[in-house]
This record gives sequence, C-alpha cells and structure tokens, in this order.
Amino acid sequence: SKKSLDIFAHLAKKALLEAEEMDGVLDFIKNIYKSDKLIYVISASDQEELIDVYTDRDIGKYFDRILGSPVSKEYHLERLLDSNQISYPALYFGDSSTDFILAKKHELDFVFISSKSEWMEGEDICKAANCRIIEDFNEIL
Repeated sequence: SKKSLDIFAHLAKKALLEAEEMDGVLDFIKNIYKSDKLIYVISASDQEELIDVYTDRDIGKYFDRILGSPVSKEYHLERLLDSNQISYPALYFGDSSTDFILAKKHELDFVFISSKSEWMEGEDICKAANCRIIEDFNEIL
C-alpha cells in the first residue's frame, strides 16, 4: 500500500541520515574535490533520498552527480562513459559483486571496500583479480 511505502521510504531515509560515516571517507572526498577530479555516486539506493541525505549532511557539493534507483547502476555508468563524463583511467570504489562486475566490464580500476561489504567471496575474488582492497579510506589518504 502507499502508506506502507511511505513509511518504508521515511525509515530508509532516516537510516541513511543516521548511518555512520566510513573512516576517512570525507577527507578522501574533499581531497578529490580539491584536486579538480570528478567524483560520482552511483548507488542502488533511491536517488532522490540520496540527494536529500547528502544535502542534509552537507556533502552533496563534493559530487559531480549523485545517481541512484530506480535506474540501474549499469545504466548510470554507461551514460557517464558514453558522454565522456568519466574518462580513463578511472577508479571504481565498491563493496559488491555488482560493483566488481561493472568495473571489470567497463575496464575501470576496481577498489574493493571490505569493511562494510556483505559480499562474502569479495576479498578472495578481488585478490585473484589483483584489485586493491581497503578496509576504509584511511588506507589511501
């Protein structure tokens, strides 16, 4: 029902707003922003909710685009590549098999973020593929 969806959307946004920030991520994003390199968010989360949350947390300004569902990650990534908004070489930070597959398919350098991942085989697969594995962003600051 519409009421159930509204309640779910409210709870999902509340969870995003209250989510603990990964160690080092804000400093990393600020460094990228200062270096005039482009940075995008491509998420499976609802795009409008993400934009609202990033705005509320005062971090939306650091990203060139914040992209999410209902459009797929693959569609967003392909549009950014086709329009040359992403150029090579490029890094793709992710924590899921979907992220890994997309990065490999589009020949982006994948960095696996292990600490928040639910992808059980992620570390083994990423090691075998010679991908960089980090627990949090302090490791690359």
